[in-house]
Amino acid sequence: MHDTSLDAQHTTLTDCESERLHLSGKIQGFGALIVVRLSDWIITHASDNADSFLGSGIDQCLGTDVRTVGFWSLGWADRIPQTHGERSELMDGPWVFTLIRSGDYLLIECEPIGTVSPPIPIHQLHRGLIRPPNTPAELAAYQETLVQHLLAITGMNRVMVYRFRDDWSGEVIAEATDRPLGSYMGLRFPAGDIPAIARKLYEQNPIRTIPDVEGPEYVIRSLIAEAPDLSFSDLRSVSPMHQMYLRNMGVAASLSLPVLIGGQLWGLVVGHSYAGPCLLSHDQRHCAVLLANAYALGLANYRAAESLRLVDSVDRRVHAALQSMLQADHPFDALHTCAHALQQLMEADAVAVAMEDRAALAGEGLNLDALADFDRWFVEEYEDYLLMSHRLTEFGVHSYAVATLFAGVLAVRAWSAQRGWLRFYWFRLSESQQITWAGHPDKPREAASAALSPRRSFEKWVEIRHGNSREWTSAHRLSALRVRAVAGRSL
Repeated sequence: MHDTSLDAQHTTLTDCESERLHLSGKIQGFGALIVVRLSDWIITHASDNADSFLGSGIDQCLGTDVRTVGFWSLGWADRIPQTHGERSELMDGPWVFTLIRSGDYLLIECEPIGTVSPPIPIHQLHRGLIRPPNTPAELAAYQETLVQHLLAITGMNRVMVYRFRDDWSGEVIAEATDRPLGSYMGLRFPAGDIPAIARKLYEQNPIRTIPDVEGPEYVIRSLIAEAPDLSFSDLRSVSPMHQMYLRNMGVAASLSLPVLIGGQLWGLVVGHSYAGPCLLSHDQRHCAVLLANAYALGLANYRAAESLRLVDSVDRRVHAALQSMLQADHPFDALHTCAHALQQLMEADAVAVAMEDRAALAGEGLNLDALADFDRWFVEEYEDYLLMSHRLTEFGVHSYAVATLFAGVLAVRAWSAQRGWLRFYWFRLSESQQITWAGHPDKPREAASAALSPRRSFEKWVEIRHGNSREWTSAHRLSALRVRAVAGRSL
């Protein structure tokens, strides 16, 4: 018999992003697990505590046909999920069984039903999230409704909506607490707090619960030296790094609900308990998932409506900015006329429009000599047709002359059958930026070893950044793409 758990006592800086969370070989102690190979119904893995529902020791059950084990009931075979990641639930006596399909294997998780909680008025709670918001004010109220409902349902001390940014750092945009706890509202968290491997697991699972940060964990045993894939498991053990992270926050139990928009991870709804362990019943978890899904649907509708309004607004503004070029006998005759309108379109400090070997400039500080090398590089060497950056120096020597004047650039080029390459450049000056983090964003390295340690403090920490411009938004990107489309088609 093999112990399939990983020795994860030390996570190094290089291991942090590649920690094999789904192959930990251990589960949390609020349930038990067995794994069945569906080709022959053989039990291939069992957690150390699985004898509580197997009816005999795991050493007698490993390698045997699951249909001969005491807990297996007639009709269960018909309830086995057919799709990878799909699940179904069965109640039998004092147990709740969750059947999870994982490739050619079946995970069977078992939890005691426990104390029956009062009925949850799910339909009444859900009603408050049926109508999607239409304005930013309605969106804020919508998020407040969600966190207040989940605070009441779960009995946790804090519930937050956490939105990922483009660089995978995150920000708390809604929050509810049941007592004065201080606030994380508006604070930023670095991308490393939720590494890519964890984000992938959130995309695969509707809920992640840690009822007791200090609770027991049980090793998964097997007749083969191979850990089972726990990607879809509710019981999957807690990463030692994450466990330390929660301790440093003073969290005794946590709940995480992914918010998926178009199948992509947009954010999380997170619950924290500080007073002690918090084991949610299946009804509580089911209700929490329903509300988080309703919120995701309402948010998706809001974002879709915003996108339609944005597209309409951008189309009108782009055509207005390019109107003089579109009406001129030769577009270059109108470049000086439309340059200022293009500058306003992107809220830029300077703009340049280049056609053939000529250019028109508008705004303070920009000159042809500074633009020349960058323009040549963008046309001849830069592979994409769109460039968007709030830190010009990242492009090296080609940006040196321009970077002494500006910090940010948004550039797009369009091919015209009549004019060749048309280039549009928008520049922004450097601005000091204040970012308020929940604690210092850098993780410390333990002096005695190469091990990485989670951040120890989550007190407000203000970072002042220099050398960057204001960030370009999705609206600016869309505007640049529309400029490209109109210019390439009509000039």
